[in-house]
Amino acid sequence: EAMLNDLVRRNYFTYRLSPQKAVYEYHPLFREFLLLRSHETYAEEEIKLIKQKTAGLLAEAGEIENAVGLLKEAGDWEALTGLILQHARTLLEHGRSQTLSEWIANVPEPLRNKIPWLLYYLGVCRVPFNPGEARCLFEQAFSLFKADDDSVGTLLAWSELVLCVFHESANFGKAIRYFEAFDSLPEKVRAPLSPELEARVAACMIIGSNILAQRQRPDTIDWADRLLDLIQTDINVNLRLQTGVDLFIYYMWRGLFTKAAVVMQLLNNAVKAPEATHLEQIMVKVTDAIYRWLITAEAHVSLQVVQDGLALAERTGVHIWNFHLLGHGAAAALTIGDLPKAEGILRTLTQLLPATRPIDRAYYCYLAAWHAFQRGDIQNAHTQLSLIKEMKDVLIIPFLRAIYFLTSAQVFHRLGDSAQALQDVHAALNEAREMNSKMLEFMARMTEAQIAMDLGNEADAVQSLRLGMAVGREEGLMNTFGWLPSVMSRLCAKTLEHNIETDYVQMLIKKRGLISPEGFISELWPWQIKIYTIGRFGLLIDGKPLQSSKKTQKKPLEMLKAIISLG
Repeated sequence: EAMLNDLVRRNYFTYRLSPQKAVYEYHPLFREFLLLRSHETYAEEEIKLIKQKTAGLLAEAGEIENAVGLLKEAGDWEALTGLILQHARTLLEHGRSQTLSEWIANVPEPLRNKIPWLLYYLGVCRVPFNPGEARCLFEQAFSLFKADDDSVGTLLAWSELVLCVFHESANFGKAIRYFEAFDSLPEKVRAPLSPELEARVAACMIIGSNILAQRQRPDTIDWADRLLDLIQTDINVNLRLQTGVDLFIYYMWRGLFTKAAVVMQLLNNAVKAPEATHLEQIMVKVTDAIYRWLITAEAHVSLQVVQDGLALAERTGVHIWNFHLLGHGAAAALTIGDLPKAEGILRTLTQLLPATRPIDRAYYCYLAAWHAFQRGDIQNAHTQLSLIKEMKDVLIIPFLRAIYFLTSAQVFHRLGDSAQALQDVHAALNEAREMNSKMLEFMARMTEAQIAMDLGNEADAVQSLRLGMAVGREEGLMNTFGWLPSVMSRLCAKTLEHNIETDYVQMLIKKRGLISPEGFISELWPWQIKIYTIGRFGLLIDGKPLQSSKKTQKKPLEMLKAIISLG
């Protein structure tokens, strides 16, 4: 240190970086000169030892990146691996996955492929950009962890495998193999679990229930409710976001909108944390977009969320969910009947189709069918559904299969094949029962009632409405996939005619701005303005009498009375 201070004092190409700490830096040219002389003075083995010792000192001083560089130069792969694994989680928590990926890439591949934790962390780094590549890394890590009898590593790698299927949105059939692998794990591996591992396993059980008919197990709701508790604890924020999105989808697909709203609030709070990764931030945007159009029926808010999500993807380079974001934008436009807006988004999606995942292509076909149906182009809607029918891997997912059946029922009914339409409705009802999905049951009952009404089967229509509206009232359903305003207006009118779930139906009409079917007159329809003229004159606005006062302008009311009297 005395020598270094002397060099600083004499201004000999040496600088002290801090008055408080004895940290020095050579001028770059002087440093280069010393490095060249070292190779002339010391043997290669001695230089390697010096680099290893220096790397250790740098690591102790917190200069991890410089230490990594020296260990790479020294070829000390064991020390480098130890240093990487020591700091991997911290790097991920601070959003430095690219740095971690580069460090791991320094380790020669033959050696790297023998160290499961390196494969695991490299997979975590690759998920936002290439889930398929990440899945292959997790498969290798899972096998090695099992062979090493590493319970924690085994469950972590397994959970990431399942999550990759979700992000990849393809190869759903492979997920069956992953769950079979979990079921075959020894009991000592599966329990007891730390809160973070329990959250991961719970999320995977939920994903399994969402994508595989074989995983519709009675205990899944217990896993879901346990996960709801866990995401309200202090476990890692990105884990809360990741598993919270899975939980939202589980509740949403089953029409448990009250619980889904709780999860959405938790996600919107947690995503504000500075540690939230770009991938999780975008996933929350995707989730919020569907929440806004489907659950709160705020389509215009959903469209803004979509734009915010796309802007975030552009800034961060994480684009794997762009297609789904745009898809929810199209759905938001369709649900309010904004066909030009929906058509514009569908054109954008068409340009992206060649590079999309199977589930995205299926979603596009579904949206295109919905759009065609609203335009009255039933043949085109039928063509789009035929394309979905060929996507066997996607139709493994029970919810998507049910949505397909319900849309198919609408198309066949309009084409005059009501027998096939009812067959599809009953297939969707079976899926709804298997999933215990209130939303699917509501949608199926509404379609069933529509077909019965059109066929003149009044009693069947009323029974379907009675069953369906009770389900809708229970969770406050205000929207559905494939929402058709004119159809829902007719169904609501028939429901009010028979005094079925009147309060709920009136709320649904007002929330969605449904227009009364032509010729339907009923005091139960929640008209915004009601005028009584027989026997008395009365004026109600939003169900409340217009309050008069001394300041009230009398002339407009007198003019209204005159217009009514004169016809």
